[in-house]
Formats: sequence, C-alpha cells, structure tokens
Amino acid sequence: MIRSILARTAYAVARALCGSHGADTPPAHLAAIEEAVQSLGDGVALYGPDDRLVWFNRRFRELRHMNPMSCQIGGHFRDILHSGIACGEIPMPDGDVEAWVDKRLKERGRAEGSTIMLRGGRWLRIIDRRTPAGSLVSIHADVTELKQAEAATEHARIGLALQSEALSTLVENLPVGVTLVDRDGRFIAFNRAYLTVNEISPGTFKPGDRFDDCIRYMAERGEFGSEDAVEMIVSRIVTNAMSGKPQQYERVRRSGRVVDIHRAPLPSGGFVTAYIDVTEARRREADVREARAQLEQHTEMLSTLIANLRVGVNLVDAQGRFMAFNNAYLDLYGIPRGTFGIGDTYEAYLRYIVEHGDFAVDGESFETTVRRFIVEAMEPVPQKFERKLSNGKTIEIRRAPLPGGGFVTTYIDETDARQREADLTRVQAELERQATELVATARNLHAATAAKSMFLANMSHELRTPLNAILGFSEIMRDAMLGPLDQRYRGYANDIHLSGAYLLRLINDILDTSKIDAGQMHLEQNRIDLAELIGECERLVLERARTAGISLVCAVGRSFPPLAGDRLRLKQALLNLLVNAVKFTPAGGSVRVSASAARPHGIDIAITDTGIGMEPESIARALEPFQQLDNRLARRYEGTGLGLPLAKSLIELHGGKLSIESAAGKGTAARIWLPPERLLDETSVARTARRAGRA
Repeated sequence: MIRSILARTAYAVARALCGSHGADTPPAHLAAIEEAVQSLGDGVALYGPDDRLVWFNRRFRELRHMNPMSCQIGGHFRDILHSGIACGEIPMPDGDVEAWVDKRLKERGRAEGSTIMLRGGRWLRIIDRRTPAGSLVSIHADVTELKQAEAATEHARIGLALQSEALSTLVENLPVGVTLVDRDGRFIAFNRAYLTVNEISPGTFKPGDRFDDCIRYMAERGEFGSEDAVEMIVSRIVTNAMSGKPQQYERVRRSGRVVDIHRAPLPSGGFVTAYIDVTEARRREADVREARAQLEQHTEMLSTLIANLRVGVNLVDAQGRFMAFNNAYLDLYGIPRGTFGIGDTYEAYLRYIVEHGDFAVDGESFETTVRRFIVEAMEPVPQKFERKLSNGKTIEIRRAPLPGGGFVTTYIDETDARQREADLTRVQAELERQATELVATARNLHAATAAKSMFLANMSHELRTPLNAILGFSEIMRDAMLGPLDQRYRGYANDIHLSGAYLLRLINDILDTSKIDAGQMHLEQNRIDLAELIGECERLVLERARTAGISLVCAVGRSFPPLAGDRLRLKQALLNLLVNAVKFTPAGGSVRVSASAARPHGIDIAITDTGIGMEPESIARALEPFQQLDNRLARRYEGTGLGLPLAKSLIELHGGKLSIESAAGKGTAARIWLPPERLLDETSVARTARRAGRA
C-alpha cells in the first residue's frame, strides 16, 4: 500500500514536471509536492518519452551514486545501464551484455517490477510506471534488509527442515522406543522400536490415533496383568501419563522381558516417552551381583590364604597402591605391623626401606634410588632376582604383572637354603679336589707300578748277567777246565770281582733309594776336599772312559775351599753322574767336570758331556725313580734307572739342587748347586762336627 501511495505521488510530480494540466496547478502546490517527493525514503527518477532522464530526487542519487551517469539529466536509459555495468555498479551479467540490456528495457513496463543486486551486495526493487504523456516514473527501493530477512528465513526453514528430517531419522532408528503424545492424548509420532518393544504389529496405529486406544489394545492382550478390568487399567495409565510430571518405572511384560519407561511432559502439553528394553542389562546386573558375591567370597579366601602363607606376598594396583599384603612380608623386612595399610603407596614402602638401610646404592641419591625401584617394579614383565638385606637375610623376589596393571610379588626367605647351597658347594668342591687327588694318586700309583714292574724286569737282566759271569768263571776255576791255574784264571777272577762289585753297587742303590723314600737316610758331617773327591770319582771311571774312547777332563783346582757334608753320599752322587755321562757318550766324545764356589752364592759343580742327550720334555721322567728312557729289554745301555734319581735325592739331602740341561744329539749338562753354608773354613769344621754330633 505504501508503494502504491509513493507511485501515485511520483506520478503526480511527473505530471506537474511534464506540464500535463500544469496550468491548473499553482506553483506553491508544485513546490510542496516536489519537496514531499524529495523527502521520500525511496529513490524516484523521471524519464521522458524518449527514455532520457528528466528529474530525480535525493534518495535516488544516494542509491545510485556509484554510477555518475545514472544521475546525469538527459542521459539515455540504455547508456545508463551500460555505464552501470562498466563502472561495476551492476555485476557483469552472464552471457551477452546487449541481450541483458534489451531484457531490462522490456521489464520496465511490468507491474510487479524487477529486482537487481548492486555492487557490495545491496538489492534494489525497481517499479516503473508510464504516464499518459508517455513519460516513465521509476521508483528505486532499497530492499537489502528485506532480502537478508528472506534469506535468513529461507535458511532457517531449510535448517529446520533438515533438523526435522534428521530428528525423524534419528528417532526412527533409535534402538529405544519413543512416542510423542499431544495435549489431546493423540500420537504426534512414534518409531518402530516402540512397536517392537511392545510387540505391536506395524500399521496397527498411526500418528493421530489416541494414546488410550493403544493402552487398551495392550491391556486386552494381558500386558498389564489380569487382576483389574481393562478400562480401569487404561484410566489409571492414561491419568498418570497426562499428569504433567516426570516419571520413571519398569514394567515386566507378559513375555518376561523388562521395559524401562522414562516419561517427561512437553511444554505445550502432552508428553514424550522412551521405552528401553533392559532385559539383558538386568540379566547382566544379576550376573554381576552373582560374580561380585563370588569375588567377595574368593577375595576372602585369598586374603585368608595370603595372611597364613609363610611366604611374603603383596599386591599393588596400577596406581602403585597396596591392594593386599601379609604379615610374613612385613616380618621379612623387619617392618613393624601397622606401619603400612591397604591403600598406602608402594613408594612410601620403598622410602621406608631405603631410609632404614636396604636397597641403597653407593653414589646414588636417595630420590634416584626410590624412583629407579618404582620404575623397575612397574615394568609389565615378569621378574626374578635375589636381594641381600641389611639384616643378613637373602630374599628371593618374584614379580608378575597383573592384567589390569600393577603387579603381585612374592618374597621367599632363602637364607638357610643359600647357606646349605654354599655348604654343599664347598663339600662338592672338596670332594672334587679329593677325587682329583685320588685320580692323580691312582695315576701315579699306576705309573709307579708300571715303573717298578719295568724295574724288576730290568733288574732280572742286570742281576742275571753278572751272576752268569760269576757262576761260569767260578766253575771253570773250580774244575780247572782250562788246566792248572795260570794267568788266564787271574783274568777270570778279575771279571768275577768286577761283576760282584757291580752287583753290590746295584743293591746299594736299591737300598739307598728305599732308605731315602722311608726318610731313614741320615747324613754324616765331614770335612770334604772337593778336588780330592772328584779325583777319586775320576779314577774309578777313567778305565771305562779310555776303553770307550772318551776324553775325561777334570777342571777343579787343588785350592778349592773345603766343604761340609757326607763324603760318601756326595761321592755316590758324583760317581752316578759321571758313570751316566761316560755311559751315554759315544767314542770320540768328551766328559768334563768343573766346580766353582763363592760365599754369597754357594757351590756349583757341572758335569757336561757330548753324548747322545735327550729331549727336554724327557728330563723330568729321567729324574723319577725306576724310569728309563729306553725300556726295551735288549737295551743299548745297561742300568736300572736309579742313578739320576738317587743322585738328585742325595744332593737335596745336602740342601742343594740337581738340574739337568739336555738336547737330543747335543749332549747333557748335570749341574749341582750346594748352599753357601756348605763352605767351610778351618774353624767351622769342628763346629759343624759338634753340631752333627748333638743332632
């Protein structure tokens, strides 16, 4: 209506401006009309019959200020449109510009007008009217806010439609039965789940049907019991539902299923109800109650078991707090009962233990130790280790992670067991040592037995040879088999003497070895002239050396200082060594005897030869009694294997040492060392003799 009034006012102005009946219009009235149009809230422009701009009001200029030509008197409407597009007042139309301009020119005469959007998003509603004289009045109204309101309304409508659709879809697909009932007791909506929960066939009811008809339908089927009449049941349920109060209760259907019903009043009257089938939930709750009762029973049994175990036990939850522990656990660590309780932290226990001297690590701070033990305990892996406590106990600790976090730990006092193990280990080591010694002894006994067996075999050979000579030569002399006694018999008598002497030496060696083994060999203390003693030994083997083609050299001066010792035993040792040297040196070789003495060092005697020698690894065996490196009966060299061992023992009785250096094919060096105490001056000989007499 306002637009109609504006149009008529503008039309009147147009008539006045264009001169139509202008003579009948006083100038004062014309000015008043123009002022009224100038103050209008809409823009007004007047175009002549030739579509050129004739007049416009202030509001028109404000609305079209971006296009200067739109307010240029005399400007053609087509040019104004082109200028508006060129300056950007009017967005560039899609397609051909001229086609758009032609279309806009044709729309000028439409009664409903047209709407265009200017740059910046503002909208203009343009209504054009032709005057009888052919002029055109164009009214421009800013309808931006109207357009925005329309857009907001449309957006809200679309949003509401989407929400309604989403809500309907949500309600329809909810696993919970839902009904909406209006203030008149009629269904606004319900979903499939509501029908399913109450076992109502689809199509039985629809929106608009009455709620009490649905209740009556279910009552007649026995859903609410049979103790009351159907109408009484319907009246009671409907009255409660329409009471306007929130309600929540459970109903057991005739099938035995349990339905949880939640009802809330709507602001405009009526109510919304949710129907939830909680049959499985109630069954699970019953199962949970039964399981909880069993758990409590088992927990009580477990607590009793833990409390009476002789093994320390604790259970710690995922938050590091004690769930359970027994007194045995406290007693192992010497913790007074009551110091900790269920719910206390495992960290508090560790702090207590470290403060009282356990678990401490040298060079590690108190806090670092506590944090390290907490981290190790909470690791979700089984653990087994031992710990030595400050009270001397050895504790075996086994820890296992719990499925829900935390851990269970057992503490076993292994002190006695570890002591028994240590004792057993010591006994076992001692038994092994004794067994090793027995094996070695058995091996030595076996070797000794073998050596003695070989010795007896050798002895039979060594004894038989001179005995045969003695018997043979004595028979010849007894029976005068070669005629009257002559010089030849003297030779045989000499052979008999040599054979007897050899047998005597063998027997003496055997007896001396036995006496030394039995500890019955006692030394005489004599003053010994070493040069003289070595000369005697040299003379005893000289003939044998000459016969064998061996050079025998004695390099001991007459000025050699006297010694203290058993002259006979030293001579026996030296003679054995010389005999061996001559025996094992082939023709053309040499045997040399030398000696030296110095008070700080002692006495050195060396007997070297250029004989066959022996392998270095055979030296030790050669120094053992009854051992010979050539064990064949038909040996190249005679002897019982007692020479070197007997010499070694006799020298050791004098506090000295015998060492052998040899190499196969390069000869042998037998070196005797006697301690410096054996060196004598003239005054010490008597003192040595007196000391020996007192012993």
